[in-house]
Amino acid sequence: MKSIALFAVLFCSYFVSNVEAQTAHIPGQLIIQVPSSGSVNLIVNDLKLRDPSLGSVRIEKQISRFLNAYLISFNAEVLPEAMALRAFQEHPGVVVAQYNRIAHNRDSIPNDPQLNAQWQWINNGQDNGLVDADVDAELAWDITKGGLTAFGDTIVVCVVDDGTDLNHPDLIANQWRNYAEIPNDNIDNDNNGYVDDYYGWNINSENDNVNVGSHGVNVDGMIGAVGGNALGVTGLNWNIKIMTVVYGGLSEANVIESYDYPLTLRKRYNETNGAEGAFVVATNSSWGIDNADPNQYPLWCSYYDTLGHYGILSCGATTNGNADIDIVGDMPTACPSDFMVSVGRTSRNDDIGGGIGLINVDLGAPGINIFTTASGGGYTSTTGTSFASPLTAGLIGLLYSAPCSGFMSTALSNPSEGALLIKKYLLDGVDKKASMSGKYLTGGRANAFNSLELMLQNCGSCSPPGAIKPIVTNDTTALLTWKLLDTTLNALIYLRLKGESTWQEITPSKKNEYQFSGLTGCQTYEVRLITDCIDSVSSFSSIISFSTLGCCEAPSQITTNVRLDTNVFIDWKYVYGISEYKVQYKPIGTGPFTTVSISVDSLLLTNLLPCQEYQYRVTTTCPNGTILVTPFDKFTTKGCGACKDKSYCEAVSENPTEEWIGSVTIGDVSNNSAASAYTFFDNKGIIINPLDSLFLSVTPTYSGSSFQDHIRVWLDADQDGDFTNEELIWDPGTTITEISAKVALPLNTIEGITRLRVILKFVGTSGVEPLPCEGIKYGEIEDYCVEIRTPGECKQVAGLEELGPGTLEVKVTWAFEAGASSYDLRYKKVLGTEWTYIKDIVTVPVALTGLTQVTEYEWQVSSNCGVDTSLYTDPKKFTTVLELSTTEIALSDLKLFPNPSSGQLFMTSSYVGKLNFEIFTVTGVKVFNQELIVNSSLRELEILKSLSPGAYYVTISDGSNKLRQLVIKQ
Repeated sequence: MKSIALFAVLFCSYFVSNVEAQTAHIPGQLIIQVPSSGSVNLIVNDLKLRDPSLGSVRIEKQISRFLNAYLISFNAEVLPEAMALRAFQEHPGVVVAQYNRIAHNRDSIPNDPQLNAQWQWINNGQDNGLVDADVDAELAWDITKGGLTAFGDTIVVCVVDDGTDLNHPDLIANQWRNYAEIPNDNIDNDNNGYVDDYYGWNINSENDNVNVGSHGVNVDGMIGAVGGNALGVTGLNWNIKIMTVVYGGLSEANVIESYDYPLTLRKRYNETNGAEGAFVVATNSSWGIDNADPNQYPLWCSYYDTLGHYGILSCGATTNGNADIDIVGDMPTACPSDFMVSVGRTSRNDDIGGGIGLINVDLGAPGINIFTTASGGGYTSTTGTSFASPLTAGLIGLLYSAPCSGFMSTALSNPSEGALLIKKYLLDGVDKKASMSGKYLTGGRANAFNSLELMLQNCGSCSPPGAIKPIVTNDTTALLTWKLLDTTLNALIYLRLKGESTWQEITPSKKNEYQFSGLTGCQTYEVRLITDCIDSVSSFSSIISFSTLGCCEAPSQITTNVRLDTNVFIDWKYVYGISEYKVQYKPIGTGPFTTVSISVDSLLLTNLLPCQEYQYRVTTTCPNGTILVTPFDKFTTKGCGACKDKSYCEAVSENPTEEWIGSVTIGDVSNNSAASAYTFFDNKGIIINPLDSLFLSVTPTYSGSSFQDHIRVWLDADQDGDFTNEELIWDPGTTITEISAKVALPLNTIEGITRLRVILKFVGTSGVEPLPCEGIKYGEIEDYCVEIRTPGECKQVAGLEELGPGTLEVKVTWAFEAGASSYDLRYKKVLGTEWTYIKDIVTVPVALTGLTQVTEYEWQVSSNCGVDTSLYTDPKKFTTVLELSTTEIALSDLKLFPNPSSGQLFMTSSYVGKLNFEIFTVTGVKVFNQELIVNSSLRELEILKSLSPGAYYVTISDGSNKLRQLVIKQ
């Protein structure tokens, strides 16, 4: 890390620690949630366009794929935090915007490292304790010692904390491993979105470096220190798997991001019937925020419902302070989710300490002077709700290991119902205590044996089958498999069409599978099973649904593989029972589609145009004649030159946010860009004359202090897909300001479209210059497609002109050039990167379509003269306008005044009745909508008071007619 950057980090750490008590959030950070279909990039860009003071706003990362939530940062010294928060809260594309608040660990310093008795499991009155003020662990262990469910699922509890001790002799056997991942190969082997997550996940370092814990090691021992190994201590589970997620700093964004990992693994477990992922049943959070109002933390609190939907209960350690959280609040233990288990701490005498709450604290658990594992392979005595909560999470894991196949059948088929049943057994099984009455919801302390007994009493001696899995093979058959706790017994199957009331009883000839036949195609069936015991039958299992094949549907999972310049292979998922597909394709912007009929699920398209973007889709013709279509998609053929066709080496930056390439000029084309690890610009229209020297200019940009950065530029002159030493065309060394020069091209430069690479790298005192194919720590890499071409005789056109303003379409024209047979035109948004091309134009004017209102565009034209083509003209710009209504309210006397207004606005009109008021920004964004009843000759309107100063369109409608007026708020 650079010395100045380190100083900044230390300063920020000092600043946060001193303001935490007042702000309770990280300065300069917000968390926002957008709809699943929304774009955070568009929102940020829109806000910056509206208000230049938001220029420092940056998207740090997506912290939750499930909530579609992002961490946003900005310079709090320049931009007031309240202003930034309000800007995001008022944007119509944002669901939730909030500060990134800070949590803290909930434990005290270990006070007796020599304590060697775990009274929380078995309390015989040692050390002046109260006999039986424990969780009756020895009785529970007579039933189960944890580890596996009745159907053999490996039980996992996820600890979100500061890490673990991978080498602790009393924990190593019970630490979870992701065996679907090959460690340290830099590949996401199991496609779960996390690369090399073998030991778990560290959200700070974005790898599986979880061997960094101290507090988390204490927590782990309560859940699952290995039992029966004649070593150290035991956890409540002798056998279990503890998944570790390192939160990387207790900010709210990190909390949400941490929960994404266990949810990803459990979701996959559910979706694959246990073939992939992990059977995570609980998370533990031994940290939080004192005196916090849950209403201010909607994303955090809602995540517990999301976890619960997939079958994960979340244990939270309530405050260690002597507070009633029903009154003062707490995070996360005051969250209203049914899947949050809030835990207080109790002593060896059943006294309580720390937070209480008759509504929000569910139960107590031992957490005062308890003995557990410690980092470095040792053990310690410690106090805090931090250790009462993992004891409870461990009890949840223990309950899942009960020999009750009926429960597991429910837990696997309906994970959220299973989780709520476990919570019921947990809370109903507490030991009621006078000291806890009126303090906790249950009025008692956790008791593992009681909860297991309740679970087994409701399990019955004859349990229904579990792990029921239908496998559909075609339109008339399906294979059903299941598991029985007692393999000597038999199952009975009940089948019906969904929606019918009568069940068909089937007696299978095999113990664990049955092949259905004679089913009807394209139908949904329901199945449930019972166990036929010797003298009774079990209760029914949960109902499982499956659908037979044979439905006519549009093709899906369509992929394209661009092979040669003129060949593309299209493949899609086979649709059962369909005899004909049709593939339609054409070059974008041309005439009718070419249609090919085919009976198989793939097609090789040949004789295509090279370097051409095509539009295509696949359709299904159903037996009844119905045609089902997929949305149009695109592919581009090869033949675009080396720049796009060759596979160039990768080069990315780990941190482009401190310095980056702000501007590059290549020849007569300039390009401004924001910070990015790597950017590929393939459509800037850069043409280089190989007979002339090339002008290059690069401008470094910095978020704060400037640094000496080394700049280098390579050109793949021979177009072989490599950057060699001979192709290093510019090496100006280090600079902190714009630097430019004219450079000569390599002798082996050939004409065609090739790639140019620009690297800006921080080198510090090491002086190690950038290389074309390396990852760099600080700086940025940009690639450009450039065309090497010797100028010909074809001249540029002149007289470019727009024919009037437009909203969604603008017509343009120019003066024809003698000798030109046709013209090519391209246009794009000024702030965009993708050009839209119109080629081989022979008549003008030409309509530019698909435009956006109130947006600035640029367009260029080149001449085609047989084999020669001119350079594109310099860009010409125009701005589209906002479409205004041409129909007015039939109230000619309606007026709004004063205009401009400081916020107080009046309306005069003889109209009486309901009017709808809408207010739009000049860019077309709706910021106000309200229906008002008008019934007097003079009305004072409040419609502008909540808006920022600026220009707005006020639209007034009586239901069929509209009046629009421009109003200025000062």
